[in-house]
Amino acid sequence: MARNFSDASHFTIQESQFNTIQLIHVQSLAVDPALEILHKHRAPEATHTSKTAASAPKCKTGTRIRAIQDLTTWANDLAASPSSSVKPVLWLRGPAGSRKTCILREVARTCRQDGVLVGDYFFSTWVPGLDDETPFVATIVSHLITVIPALDLPVPETIRSNPTIFEQSLELQAEELILKHTASIPSDAPRVLVVDGFDECRDQKQRAHLLCLLHSLVTPPLVIPGHHGQSTRIRHTHGF
Repeated sequence: MARNFSDASHFTIQESQFNTIQLIHVQSLAVDPALEILHKHRAPEATHTSKTAASAPKCKTGTRIRAIQDLTTWANDLAASPSSSVKPVLWLRGPAGSRKTCILREVARTCRQDGVLVGDYFFSTWVPGLDDETPFVATIVSHLITVIPALDLPVPETIRSNPTIFEQSLELQAEELILKHTASIPSDAPRVLVVDGFDECRDQKQRAHLLCLLHSLVTPPLVIPGHHGQSTRIRHTHGF
């Protein structure tokens, strides 16, 4: 239509309606295939921010205060000075029904608010897939690249170079995706990893395997508080 009137002048248009058309260009964002692989193998319900955790029992108001305070104080002290005399592992023990998981979810929440939580993993026999070690490293790695920006390039690059890495051993996963990149982690990065419910990992060999794996990570720059099990441990005694 505009072409028909390109040379016209001094004319009147009557009883007409004009419509304005706005063109919007939408640019699709490509999803990094490495992140797709990572997300496929992680266990999002294993975290303290999951839907499972949201509907799980909580510590009653005014209870377990000393235990929570002692644990969070230890975590903050260790995160603030990882090379100090503070022991790098704290193992929380207590009888069944003493709300240890509730306590550690609260500790994880507080550590996240304080900016010292690098990740968390809650094993469970009630949630499909959380009674097995398989998604453990992928889940921790997904935390790492979220809270430590220095890792959001080298870690996906490692996955792209070995897209079947999560089908290989947990030791290899930890070595390639965590330990090889520790030099890239800033000194002020979050350092506390909360792991809960070892006894809910059903396979005894897997539990022993996980302890060995965690032992390999209990060096700066990662710090790991744990929960449950039978092993040499640092004990804080609380009245539950």
